[in-house]
Amino acid sequence: MNDADGGEIRVLHVDDDADFAEMVGMQLRRQNEEITVVTETNVDDGLARLQTEDVDCVVSDHDMPGKDGLAFLRAVREAYPELPFVLFTGKGSEEIASDAISAGVTEYLQKETGTDQYAVLANRIEQAVSSDRAKRALEESERRLSTLISNLPGMVYRCRNERGWPMTFVSDGAAALTGYSADAIESGDVSWNDDVIREADREAVWERVQTAVRADEPFEVTYRIETADGEERWVWERGRTVESAEESGAIEGFVTDITARKERERELEDEREFTEDVLNSLSDVFFVVGTDGSLRRWNDRVNEVTGYTDEQIAASDAIEFFAEADRPKARQAFGRAFDGERVQFEGTVEPIDGEAIPFEFRGTALTDADGEVVGVSGVGRDVSERKTQQRELEAFASLVSHDLRNPLNVVQGRVQLALESGSVENLAAASDAADRMERLIDDVVRLTRQGHDIGDVEPVEVADVAAEAWDKLEADGSSLTVETARTVEANPDRFRELLAELFQNAVQHGADDDGGVSVRVGDTDGGFFVADDGAGIDPDRRPDVFDEGYTTSTDGTGLGLPLVERIAAAHGWTVTVAESEREEGARFEITV
Repeated sequence: MNDADGGEIRVLHVDDDADFAEMVGMQLRRQNEEITVVTETNVDDGLARLQTEDVDCVVSDHDMPGKDGLAFLRAVREAYPELPFVLFTGKGSEEIASDAISAGVTEYLQKETGTDQYAVLANRIEQAVSSDRAKRALEESERRLSTLISNLPGMVYRCRNERGWPMTFVSDGAAALTGYSADAIESGDVSWNDDVIREADREAVWERVQTAVRADEPFEVTYRIETADGEERWVWERGRTVESAEESGAIEGFVTDITARKERERELEDEREFTEDVLNSLSDVFFVVGTDGSLRRWNDRVNEVTGYTDEQIAASDAIEFFAEADRPKARQAFGRAFDGERVQFEGTVEPIDGEAIPFEFRGTALTDADGEVVGVSGVGRDVSERKTQQRELEAFASLVSHDLRNPLNVVQGRVQLALESGSVENLAAASDAADRMERLIDDVVRLTRQGHDIGDVEPVEVADVAAEAWDKLEADGSSLTVETARTVEANPDRFRELLAELFQNAVQHGADDDGGVSVRVGDTDGGFFVADDGAGIDPDRRPDVFDEGYTTSTDGTGLGLPLVERIAAAHGWTVTVAESEREEGARFEITV
C-alpha cells in the first residue's frame, strides 16, 4: 500500500458501469486534485489490480454481475485487513449495511442524484485514508520504539513518583539488568526500591530525584542494585517527570548497567594511586612540563625541595624555579627535549626560603597516541653531596700527593746515595721513608672507605668496645681506665675503629719521655669522652686537628682524627676537642 504520509491518494473504484465509474473519477478529481482514480468493472479485475499497484482506498458498488460488493469486501479484508473500503452503492438496505459493517467496511454510502454526493464521497475517502495513514504511522513509530527499547543495553520504565517507585511500565531489558521479569516489577511483586536498590543508596536516590522534580529538570543518578541472584551491580539512571492523560507527575526514564565502567574506573584509580605512591617514594624530583612551560605533574619531592604548595607550583613557569644564571641553560635544554632529544644538564634550584641546591636533570619528550609532543617528562637529582665530595676529593688528592711526594723524594734520594756510596745507612733511611708511605697509604684507604652508611647498628657497651680496641693496640707503658657503663647504638666494628684511633692518637702524641700515657674513658651529659695525661693540644690548634693531613708528628699521617670525625658523623654523633678536667693532656668528647 502507499506509505506516503500525505499528498496523492490513489483510489481503486470497482463498478460494472464503466461510464459511471469514469464520471466518478472525474468528480473526485474536481473535489481534490490529490485524488487519482483507477477503475475496474468487476471484482476479479479489482483484486488483480490490488496485487500489482499501491492503492490507498477502495470504492466499490454492491450490485454487480458475478461477485457483488460484499464478496469483494470480504476478499479485500482477507488479503488487506487495514485497507480503507467504501461501499458506494445505489441499492442499499439496512441488511446490506449491516452485513458490510460485519465484514469490516470503512464507510457505507448510498448513491444519490446530483453532484453533492461526490463531495461527500471525496470527504469520506480523505478521512478514511488519513485515519489509515495515521494509524500506520503510529504503528510504525511504536514498532521502531519497541525495536529501539529492545536493543537498549538496559531498562526503560515509567513509574509513579512515590517512595517505593511503583512501576506502571517496565521494558523487557529488566530481566537482563536485574534478573527479575518486567511483569514481576510492574505487578509490584518485586519492589524497585525495597528489592532492587541497595539499602545504603535508597535515600540518596530519593533525594536526588526529588530535587530534580522540584526544579522541573531531568535527573541523573548512579547507585547500586542487587540482582535476583544476589549480585551487586552499579547502574546509571536518567529520567524526568512527564504529564499524560493517564497519569500526572509520572516519571519516565532509562536505567543501564555501568558495573564494568565502575570497575575500570576503580582499576584506573588504583593505578593512579600506585603511580603516585611510586613517584612520591622517589628521592629524586619528578616532573612533567607542558608545551606552555608550566608544570603539569610533579611528585611530593618537588614541594619538599622548593617549599612551594601545589597551587603555587601549578601557577608558576618551570623555568622560574632555577637560579637566574641557569635559566637560559634550562630553557635551551627544555627546547631540545621538545624537539625530541634526550637532554641532561645541571642547574641550581632556588627554594622559596633557603640555600640554592645544585641538581642534575634528565628529560625527554612526552607524546600522545598520535605521536604529538605534549610535554617533557624528567627527573632531577640533588647533587649537593656529590659536589661536596668532589671538592673534598680534589683537596684530599692534593694533600695526599703532597704528603706522598716528600717520603718518595727521600726514598729516591737515599737509594741514589746508596748506589753511589754503597752506604747501608742510606738504605735504612729509605726504608723508614717507605714505611711512612705505607702508613699513609693505609690511612688513606681506611679514610676513603668510611662513607656515610655505617651498616647495621645495635646496642653496645662502651666499656667492652674500649677494652677490645685497647687490646689490639701496641701501647707498652701506657694504661687504660674505663669509668662508664654507658650503652650506645653503634656498629661495633666502626665504633671499635673510632676508639682505636683516639687511643692511638693519645699514645703517639701524648706519651712522655718514659714512653707511657694514661688514657681514661668516662661519661659526659650527652655521651662519653676519651682523655689522656699527655702533652695535650695547643688551644689555638684545636680547630685544625680534624683537618685531613694535619699532624704534629713526623711519623703521623694526619688522617687518624679526620677518620674519627667521619665515623662519628656516620653514626649521627659529634666529636669535639674539650678542656681536660683532671689530666693535662688532650680530651675528646663524643656526643651521641
